[in-house]
Amino acid sequence: MSELFYFPDTGVAFTIADRTLTCPDGSTLVMHVLRVEKRKLTATTVQIGETWQVTRGTGRFEGLTGQGTIDEVFDGGVTPNTLAGALTGHLG
Repeated sequence: MSELFYFPDTGVAFTIADRTLTCPDGSTLVMHVLRVEKRKLTATTVQIGETWQVTRGTGRFEGLTGQGTIDEVFDGGVTPNTLAGALTGHLG
């Protein structure tokens, strides 16, 4: 998985990213991710609420559409720079 982050010049404090998932066969799925909520859990962990929407796909994902939400926890302390979470929604 890779992510390209960019910060819009809107004065709003959220991050937008394009997240690319790549399969062993080389197929890719690109999702536009909008961070809509950020909540500090501990001194080193943050819970992040996001929405996602498929923007393009290659190989087995070509022509795929879909959208949903992501709930993630970023850990910058005990397990530095790890991200774990769940993605929900629909693909079609």
